[in-house]
Amino acid sequence: MSEDFLTSVINAGKNAEKKREAFSETYFRVALNLAKEFDAEILGQGTIKPDWIESNAGIKRQHNVVTDRWMKRYEEKGIIIAEPLYHLFKPQVRGILRWFGVNEELAKRQPLPGPGLSVRLPGQVTKDKVKTLKKLDSIVTPELESSMEVYRSQGKDVQYFAALMDAKTEKIEISSEYAGIKISNPMVAEDRVTGMVEGKRTYKKLLLFNSKPEYPIPIEQFSKASREIIEKNEDIGRCAVVLRENDKGDYIGLIRAITTKDFTKAEAAEPPASFVHVTAGRVMNAIPQIRILAYDITDKPPSTIEYE
Repeated sequence: MSEDFLTSVINAGKNAEKKREAFSETYFRVALNLAKEFDAEILGQGTIKPDWIESNAGIKRQHNVVTDRWMKRYEEKGIIIAEPLYHLFKPQVRGILRWFGVNEELAKRQPLPGPGLSVRLPGQVTKDKVKTLKKLDSIVTPELESSMEVYRSQGKDVQYFAALMDAKTEKIEISSEYAGIKISNPMVAEDRVTGMVEGKRTYKKLLLFNSKPEYPIPIEQFSKASREIIEKNEDIGRCAVVLRENDKGDYIGLIRAITTKDFTKAEAAEPPASFVHVTAGRVMNAIPQIRILAYDITDKPPSTIEYE
């Protein structure tokens, strides 16, 4: 079954929306076949309010938002699609889980996107990319877990993960300073990433740059610089500061950590100093396929939380 989803996304090519569409088509087809196999009368799924808001607004298509065509096909087979969480945001879903006494580790766990790792692989998806991304994620997410607990103690929700894209970049000329941050060696990735401006989807370039003085710099300053860069450079939609760089390697590894109240808006979270100075080195030693490792400093908006 997992091979069906992976094949559909690979065959969809580079375009983010086409990949999401392909995943959605596979999802409803597989779910319908399973429902028929088990003589099910109801398909229950966890669609929540941000899913259909973002889909209806054209920000990004969520795989589990039912189109009229699929609704009709299910009805023809006598199957009802039930969505009990349809009008709830993620924090409200967590509250319901706690009310029912669900284990706290389950109630607070960070969300995994419906389309899986495909939305964390901008550009062409390949099996090698999936394998490399899983290895990268297995290193960085445990290291970020403790620092994210600080935000949870403040009543905020969090999400943190790794992403991966081809290390095809080109130099770009922009101003050398934004919000007091010195910008050096700026470059943009060839494959574009999604964003959100004034409630509308964008599909723009990722800027990578080096910065001095030494890390860590407070994330608020980085985020402010990111906003200024995006405002003043029309084709840039997301920014990441380079942590480590090798001479060889096929991929850009991206680290993303955010804090939020309801996931409709989010702020970049500050990584622990140990992550920047120690974990980044571990990544580069363990995964030689990564040429550039960078930390995403962009809030939502102007970027989305995920990359596609």
